[in-house]
Amino acid sequence: MIKEHLKTDKHIPRFHDPDRTKSALSRAINLGKTEVVHLLLDYYCRRCEENPISWTITVVPAFASLRTVYPDFALEFTRRISYLPVKDDIIRTDNEENYAYAKLEELDREAEENLWQRFMTWWSKSEKEFDRRVESATELVRIPHKTHPARECVVPLPDFTVYKPTPKSMQKPVETSKFPLMRRIMNYIMYRKYKSPFIEEVLSGRYEMFGEPAIEAIINFKWRKFARLRAFLLLSTYILYAVAFLIGVSTKEDSIIRKVSMIIVLFIGSVYFGMELMQMMGQLGNYLLSPYNLLDLARSVFPMVVAEQYIRGQEPSEGLRGTAMMFVYVNFILQLRIFRNIGVPIFIIFQIFRKVWWVIVILFGMVVAFSHILHILLRNETGSDFNTFSTSLISVYLFLVGEYGPVDNLKERVTIISMIVVFIFVSTIVLLNVLIALMSDVVTETKLSGKQAWLKQKAEIIAEIEMYTFTPGQRKRKDYFPSLIYYFANPDSIKKYEKIDKEDAWKSEEEKDEEEEQLEKVS
Repeated sequence: MIKEHLKTDKHIPRFHDPDRTKSALSRAINLGKTEVVHLLLDYYCRRCEENPISWTITVVPAFASLRTVYPDFALEFTRRISYLPVKDDIIRTDNEENYAYAKLEELDREAEENLWQRFMTWWSKSEKEFDRRVESATELVRIPHKTHPARECVVPLPDFTVYKPTPKSMQKPVETSKFPLMRRIMNYIMYRKYKSPFIEEVLSGRYEMFGEPAIEAIINFKWRKFARLRAFLLLSTYILYAVAFLIGVSTKEDSIIRKVSMIIVLFIGSVYFGMELMQMMGQLGNYLLSPYNLLDLARSVFPMVVAEQYIRGQEPSEGLRGTAMMFVYVNFILQLRIFRNIGVPIFIIFQIFRKVWWVIVILFGMVVAFSHILHILLRNETGSDFNTFSTSLISVYLFLVGEYGPVDNLKERVTIISMIVVFIFVSTIVLLNVLIALMSDVVTETKLSGKQAWLKQKAEIIAEIEMYTFTPGQRKRKDYFPSLIYYFANPDSIKKYEKIDKEDAWKSEEEKDEEEEQLEKVS
């Protein structure tokens, strides 16, 4: 019945509650009506060709549920709304492909403003003027490209990048509180948990749909509009932080240079630590699941501890200094993942650890087990490298790289040689080869999705900038968070994309026919 109703093209998507969250699509997702969800999405995509703005209005509030319950449907929907032209006209432009922009909307400001609102009004105007000058300067130094044909397309996801208004439960206490400034600061910190649908998608952990042109256009728009400048400012700040720390720990004597360097480290590190606390409150339990978050936390905590000890006139331990320097260097490399040639290899490394961690755990267990065995058997030998468990652990670990010096004088002891042969066979021949094979598979898979992975990392950087450097007032800027985003696409790219989409649709129809034939045979 629903299928026949949708064929009449009389269904109009609408919300059924004042909060604009409940709709026919969200109801079908919550009830697990797979066929109904697919029919509705297909209907919205088909009608989008007539009007790309209004037919997907109910999809955005339900997108998080759709991605969780039906990830394949979400990916298919994102693919079908990509390269959706607004007009049939073909223009010529010198902008790069997928150049994204928005039709600016003016903010309505209240007539009466208190001191804080007046300051934010001045700051917003100054920020807009600064952004305008940066864009003008960019246009002056930009090398003009040859013009190429393009069609104006739109991302038909209304309010996909827009943040919800501040809840009234958070607004009232500011007016009635005895300490409005402190209350406003607390609201600023607590407001981090309210995200736009785009940010929710970025933090979901999936990266498949980030290679789709519609999502790429959103990333390009945000990167060009505000994230690029802020990302490079954050990178410059981190370079100052890292250089100050490395100068401080490299200075041999306690001098004014070391103290000034460590004061800089302590100040910037405190800011970093405060941002990490906001992320903890904003992401709650998901914070510890991201290796980037853990490395960011380490890059602020360890150098701060070293700096605090130096300022008090104490000499930090060798292990503490080495660990802090390691995290500073590692995090500097991670800061460069905004560049594609660095971001893709970093993603490959993290994917390798995610896929092969169980092999590493087994290998580590083998090393510990045989270290303990050889320590028990040889701890009474004079001058042996297995007298203590720590030296035994190092010696057995060196077996993995072919270093058998510690057992050269034990070749006549059958038990020891038997243990070493078993260890070499299980760890070096079996486990290491399994590890290499898995790593090779991961690298091959990730190379195919390299662009998606890099855009996902870029989107994560944009998400951090939005969530932890923007004030609630800045999030209301329509030039940063427009309702709709437009972009220029090459007509040839659109044709290629439509061809691939038709081939996929044809394959899916074939699969459906095969499934129906099998069901008929079974029945």
